Amino acid sequence: RRSSDLRKIAINGRFLVRNLTGQERFAREICNEIDKLVGKNQIEIIVPKYAKNLPVYENIKIIKFGNVRGHFWEQVDLLVWLLFHKRICLNLCTTCPILKPGITAIHDISQVVHPEFFQTSYGKKSSLWHRIMLKSIIMHKKNLILTVSNFSKNQMIEYLKIDANRIVVLGNGWNHIKKIQEDENIFLKYAFIEKEMYYLAVSSIMPQKNFKYILEVAKRNPNCTFIIAGKKVGLTEEEFDNVTVKNVFFLGYVTDQELKALLVHAKALIHPAVYEGFAITPLEALACGTKIIVANSSCLPEIYKDSAIFMDPYQYDIDLEQLLNQEFKPEKTLEKYQWPLFAKKLLDSLKTRYKK
Repeated sequence: RRSSDLRKIAINGRFLVRNLTGQERFAREICNEIDKLVGKNQIEIIVPKYAKNLPVYENIKIIKFGNVRGHFWEQVDLLVWLLFHKRICLNLCTTCPILKPGITAIHDISQVVHPEFFQTSYGKKSSLWHRIMLKSIIMHKKNLILTVSNFSKNQMIEYLKIDANRIVVLGNGWNHIKKIQEDENIFLKYAFIEKEMYYLAVSSIMPQKNFKYILEVAKRNPNCTFIIAGKKVGLTEEEFDNVTVKNVFFLGYVTDQELKALLVHAKALIHPAVYEGFAITPLEALACGTKIIVANSSCLPEIYKDSAIFMDPYQYDIDLEQLLNQEFKPEKTLEKYQWPLFAKKLLDSLKTRYKK
């Protein structure tokens, strides 16, 4: 039965002590929706004892266990808890206990397909660590694998030789952005940002995000203003500290509330990434009523279809104002990609696969 089946599952809650990026957003929102669909204490989420500011769930039971820091919490404390309580681990952010990986969401396999993205010593170590985890996930053939696009699924089949029947395609949603109140103070904090008069780009500063595109297009559109929000994550040697393109401004990390304000008032969001597993920010932009200009690469055409204006991420000679005259239809994309739909699909998949 439903209640008995799900009691086999325990969610890896390490994402609740990590900085909020796309994968952590996926995990948080999926858990928020799962909480609405399960019975009281029907499913558990395991977090380190030092976890703070935890979400309040009505039905998911939060269990604090272990004080080991970083990745090793999953490999030591979480593993001990799983073995003692005989649970299957549900990992929503790619990383997992190597000796007992359970069900894992692999958002992309950039470490395998594009090792050149990981340039620094830290980046290379991170890439190696993720490849080790991938091998463990592949070896445990009875467990489901989750992902967020057909593009990522097909790459796992091609590069990792994973049986297609093991892979469940979910996706990201936009519903959370509606609950966030925009912080208009960002336009006082950065007085050079004029509402409705700038192009916005958002993500961590990494090679696959292709921020060179923004710089090159900015040079060719000197009358346009370009705002880049996002922080460097230490995986790459790519530097933007000394950029002298006068109409490009780097804000670094911004809060969810500041990001909402930037999205609402942008002329358009530009997302020139050459490799993505999903790309959630363009979806958030659509939900804010903002046009999106995205690269015609990786998963982006699959997800955004008629809702986006597509461009060649290596072609810089474009007239942005002319591009924006193109028609775009966001309704179908917003209807298809919603957190409640993917939470239900995940639970249905778990109940089918892990019967009593």
